[in-house]
Amino acid sequence: ILVYRVFKNESKTTVKILHGGIHLISLVATIVGLVSVFGYHSAQNIPDMYSLHSWCGLISIILFCVQ
Repeated sequence: ILVYRVFKNESKTTVKILHGGIHLISLVATIVGLVSVFGYHSAQNIPDMYSLHSWCGLISIILFCVQ
């Protein structure tokens, strides 16, 4: 939403592309983070999705993807 306010003078198409690009970058960073966390847990024999923090994070990621 901030992108639309900061770039008021740009065309709507340009701002939409920028907005989508930022979302795509954040999605890729999230996937890299999830892969590294689950990989670390597997290597250290730590149970996955054990705490409330893990479940809240997963729900947040799912909601981001559904949006």
